[in-house]
Amino acid sequence: MVVGCIAVPRSLSTNQIDKLGAHLRGASAIAPADRVLLERLLGDHARATAEVQQLLTDRLGLETGSRVKREAGIIEKLRRQPSLPLSRCT
Repeated sequence: MVVGCIAVPRSLSTNQIDKLGAHLRGASAIAPADRVLLERLLGDHARATAEVQQLLTDRLGLETGSRVKREAGIIEKLRRQPSLPLSRCT
């Protein structure tokens, strides 16, 4: 069944996201510039998730739930899986 197609614009390119992941993986603390990018990435992800949830509710009557990953969880995952790009992690 096709629900529909939505395009959610991102504020960061895949390359920018993966560079951010490399910085986060190797840093002992998040640099201010990286924190800004991470917040933008998490905001993009939250908006996309909300749009998909709304689409599922409107078109199929489904109630969904979600959880946003925390910064610490993302960084832990990047460190556990060094070959995983951030663009595939969130």
